Amino acid sequence: MKDLRVAALCSLAFAGFFRYNELCNIVPSHIEFHSEYIRIFVPRSKTDVYREGNYVYIKSLGTPYCPTGVLRRYMNLAGIDANSNLPLFRTLFSTGVTLAIP
Repeated sequence: MKDLRVAALCSLAFAGFFRYNELCNIVPSHIEFHSEYIRIFVPRSKTDVYREGNYVYIKSLGTPYCPTGVLRRYMNLAGIDANSNLPLFRTLFSTGVTLAIP
């Protein structure tokens, strides 16, 4: 689980050109999965001078190793509700021991 979380975090950051602040504020309700791409709403960005938010599109390559496939597998395995307003990349816990840092 933690390896898939790191893979989803890194591949999404690379493919979407996200800064850390943008990436850690992504919530599942801002993600829309389509057959050929995913669309992610970024409400705040360093370069958004009018503070209106913007959309980032990431193309799906149809393989399990593309960023959209990794993100979909992470959300399914972690049991993340697509309508949730909690952060997408939360701290993982296992019997009181922290496995990953947010």
